[in-house]
Parts: sequence; structure tokens; C-alpha cells
Amino acid sequence: MLNGVVEATPARTSRIALTGIGRSRLVVFSLVLSLLPIGAAAEASSEGSGLRQLIWASVFTFAGYQILMNWRLARDVLSRVNPWLIVLLLYVGATVIWSPDVGTSFRRYVQVVGVFFVAWAANCVTGRTSILPGSMARASLYGTLLSLAVTAAFFDFAFSDKGYRAFLATKNLMGQFAVIVVMSAVFMFLARPSRNRWWNALAFGMLNVLAAPFAGEARNRPAYALYAFLFAFGVAALVLSRSATAILASGATLVLVTLLSLARARNEVLRVLYIGAALVATLGLFLWLLIEGLPSSSQLGSLFYDTTGKDMTLTGRTYLWQLMWGQIERHPWFGVGYGGFWLGLSGDAGQIAYLVKWGYPGQAHNGYIDVLNEIGFVGMALLLITLAVHVRRVFLLIAQAPGLGYLHLAIVLFAVMLNFTEATLLRTTSMWWMLVLISMIEVDRRVGTEFLGDERRATISGAPA
Repeated sequence: MLNGVVEATPARTSRIALTGIGRSRLVVFSLVLSLLPIGAAAEASSEGSGLRQLIWASVFTFAGYQILMNWRLARDVLSRVNPWLIVLLLYVGATVIWSPDVGTSFRRYVQVVGVFFVAWAANCVTGRTSILPGSMARASLYGTLLSLAVTAAFFDFAFSDKGYRAFLATKNLMGQFAVIVVMSAVFMFLARPSRNRWWNALAFGMLNVLAAPFAGEARNRPAYALYAFLFAFGVAALVLSRSATAILASGATLVLVTLLSLARARNEVLRVLYIGAALVATLGLFLWLLIEGLPSSSQLGSLFYDTTGKDMTLTGRTYLWQLMWGQIERHPWFGVGYGGFWLGLSGDAGQIAYLVKWGYPGQAHNGYIDVLNEIGFVGMALLLITLAVHVRRVFLLIAQAPGLGYLHLAIVLFAVMLNFTEATLLRTTSMWWMLVLISMIEVDRRVGTEFLGDERRATISGAPA
């Protein structure tokens, strides 16, 4: 078996092997490419330079090739996909028709559909195979090594005045990448150690000296050490990036996932310990408030702004949001058309850039406001329904595979919270939009229907039944 695909007959082995290897590489390459600033536009809402569009077109073409090479399996996977996601993507495409710049909107919509193809192709696997955790871990490793190399070679560039960014365009992107590193490291550390030979070999070569404290079996020590190393880098990068949104969203995600996992704990001893710890923490907080008194709203606000380095306008975002609501009121139901607002310094977007007086925003810095402005309340309703159905299916997955389920839950929770200050959902080739789509289809594939039987798996993958 190769990456979850049953081996084919000799006449078709090379084709199946290519697509089996290609799935993981496709996801890793796509995630890393979404991070690289090569030909990237100033904001995630833009489609980037011609070079970047060409590179992404190649990625989308390769994804389409994988789908065609495994069409029977791909068709079966598509049949399990959340139908509301399909309706949402079709509606987004329809809004391009009334965009003030159909050409630009169409190019941006092609990227959204292309990312869906990447997610679809990545999930052309059978049975219980999960492509996302390992792909996240590999992308995290490559990004971490590149970050350390750039930091060592170009220290002043890696540490800007606003925070740590390494090879990325902004500190906020570094904060978002650091969250991915932490998530993948925690999942891989808690899950069964990887049996992938190159992964363990690389870990052994890099961190054998640090391996001993992390595992009981010698053959698993390198992998554990690598996960610990990634976790340490992720936490350090998150703090040094000083990205308030990433720090707060990841903290909230950690609390929510932890509380949900504790509520579902089956071990009675652990449950008692967890409840006891929660009671002690609550009692401690109560005694502290009893002695110190309730903090005022101004004290809480001052603590928040001092910690995050923000001001009361959230670095000018609140005024921008007010201006954007004026735009939404002009076309509330169906929006201006996907990708049809942030078109440069001309038109309404240019007027908003002039009024905020801190440069061209390129996005509303609130993904939900951008969704309302571009595809209206109808599009927002479809997006919320899509997310609600996905979360429901994530909980079904948690009942089957708790560890994997909580990883998918953490991904969607963080993306939903991140979208309040950074346009993420439905944003062309945004890293977190890509992760959400891959997560959605992987969850749908596992819980949408019963797993395929051995006979059908063999038929789909090209092997004789």
C-alpha cells in the first residue's frame, strides 16, 4: 500500500505510484508556496504577480492531473464533500458576473477553485488515511529550517521593528505559521510515532543529542526530539512575532479544545484530576478578585493594549471597519462581486485608502466584513452554514478518532477567529484557507459515508478485485 492507495497491477504501477507520492508533495509544496513572498502581492486579497500566478497555475494543473488519474476515487470523494461548500463556491463564481472588474475577479476566483482542487486531489485516498497531519509537519519543518537560515544570514531583516518575521513578508504571517508549527508538533508528538524512514532519519541526523529525554524506545527518540524541537520553535516564533491576533486566537483555541477534550475524557481518574484542577484555579481566581477587587474596564483595556502593542483603534482597524460598513450598505444582499472591491487606488477602494491615511489596506482586516462587501449577506449565510456543517462533522470524527478530530477542530477554530482581524476565509491562496479546505474534505471523506470495502478499494485504485 502506498499512501493509502492499494497497489495496482504491473501495467499501472508507475501511474498510481506517481499520484500516491504526489499527494503529499502537492500539499507540502502548496503550503510552503503560500508562505513564500516570491511575486506575492501586498495583501492576501490580491492574486499576486504574473510569476506567482504562473506558479500557482502549475500547482492547480498538477492537482487536476492527480484527480484525472484517480477519477473513480476522486468522484467518490467528491460525493462525500459537504454540499454547502459546493453551493458556496458556485455562488462565489456567480458573483463575478456583476463585479466592476470581471477579469480581475475571475482570476481571483480561479485561484479559489484551484485551492479547492488541491484539497480535493490531496484527499484522493482510501480508508482511514489522513494526509493533512504529516503534510503540516513536513511544511512546518521546511519553514522552520528556512526561518532559522534566514535569521542567521539576515538577522536585521528577520527581526523587524514590529516583530519577528524571518523569511515572511510580515510578522502576522509568521505568527500564523508559528501556530501551524505548534499544532503539527503537538499532534505528531501525542500520536503514534512516525514510521516514515526519511522523517526519522532526518530527526536522528539533526537532534540525536536531544533525543534521550523524550522517549522510552531508542528507535522512536529521534522523531520525538524533532517534534519537541518544532514545538519549541513554534512557541518562540509566535511570541517573538508579537502578532496579537495569532497569539490571542491560538490561546483561545487551546482553551476551547482543552475544555472539550476534558469534557469527553473517558478515564474517570483523569476527569477527577481535571475537574479538581479547574476548581483550584477557579478558587484561586475568586480569592484574588476578593482581595484585589474587580478590575475596571479601563484597566482591562490598558492591560490588553500594553500586552499586544495595539492602541484603542486596533491599529486603525476600527475606522476602516466603519468605512467598509458604508460600502456594504450600498449592496447588502449580493455584494459588489467576489474580488471586485480591492482593485487598487482607483474607485471606492482608493477613496478608503485616502481616508484611513496609513497606506492601501488591500483588505478590510476583517474577513467577515470583506465577505459581506463582496458576496453579500447571501454569501455570508452560505459560509456560516458551510462552517456549521463542517464543525458538526468534526465532532463525529472526534467520536471515531479523537486525536485527529481535535486537530481538525483546532484548525477551523483558529481560522474562524483569525478571520476577525485578517482576511482568511475565501481568500484566494491564503495559507489558512487552504488548510481549512483540506481539513473539510478530509473530514467529509472519513465521516460522510462508511469506509469503502476492500473489494471496492481495489477496483477504484486500479487493482484487480
